[in-house]
Amino acid sequence: MSIGVGEATLSPCAMSIISDSFPPEKRSRPIAVYTMALSVGAGFASLLGAGVLTWAKSGGSITLPGVGELVPWQATFLIVGLPGLILSALFFLLREPPRSGGVAAYGGSLPDMLKHVLGRWRMYGGFVSVFCFMTIVAYSQGWGAALFERTWGWEASYYASINGVVLIVCGPTAVLSAGWLCDRWIAQGKRDAAMKIALFGVLVTVLTGALFPMMPSAPLAMGVYALNNMGIGMTSAMGVTALLRIAPGAIKAQTVALYYMCISMAGLFLGPTAVALLNDHVFGVEGIRYSMAVIPVVFGVPVLLGMRNIMSAYDRGIAEHEGLT
Repeated sequence: MSIGVGEATLSPCAMSIISDSFPPEKRSRPIAVYTMALSVGAGFASLLGAGVLTWAKSGGSITLPGVGELVPWQATFLIVGLPGLILSALFFLLREPPRSGGVAAYGGSLPDMLKHVLGRWRMYGGFVSVFCFMTIVAYSQGWGAALFERTWGWEASYYASINGVVLIVCGPTAVLSAGWLCDRWIAQGKRDAAMKIALFGVLVTVLTGALFPMMPSAPLAMGVYALNNMGIGMTSAMGVTALLRIAPGAIKAQTVALYYMCISMAGLFLGPTAVALLNDHVFGVEGIRYSMAVIPVVFGVPVLLGMRNIMSAYDRGIAEHEGLT
């Protein structure tokens, strides 16, 4: 719970600082670099998990002075947590940038933010559906180890090592490319570039997400899965960039916080749970490939069908935001 509290404060504050530190036409790449940390962290976590699984099978443990004996899972938390204490000290050296945009129109309180969002529920509802789809698919892939084990016979430790490499390579490639392209398009006057790139990522995610569990072999499945990660990365990288084009400056961090709350709850509640329910009640334990293939289609096709309305509402939101600032 304490980790959750710490994580919950990070992204809204970080995105607000990044937004105020860069002009709109140069904002996408810094946000992409920040977002890249998710893929890099998940990749290294997967690699570390593979090592822990191998270590646990050997019955290994370590003993630290003043701590005592640690079994593999305990040592893992210590290894992952200690660098954070060092990195957190660096944030005391950061200065708060000047707040930009829309201060006069909104006072910056929680009721102001809720009034703004609820008064434009069609725009924000369509907007958040795009990124809820992304997290639902991403979190559903927590079943990846079970999929590759039950379908193609891969051990969990082997899957974790390959998955770690895929995440480290494909995630940063996708988010940095999306950030570069978005900045370029915005500089050319394409104000809704971030949303267009995000929706293209949704299309890639739907197609590859439905295909990779159905591949005839594990190497082919992992190859298509890598493309799927790139689609997820493109959409993920554009979320806050797109949001900051329509969120007033005085309620920027709170709007970003609400955005993260919505997509996190959707992903955690619907992603893994939907796969589990389909396994238990529709396709059976050994039919996990069908459960995972269905998820992107069920949650992604409605978003694709609504693309035109989503983009129209978003363009109106940009026009309103620019009128305020």
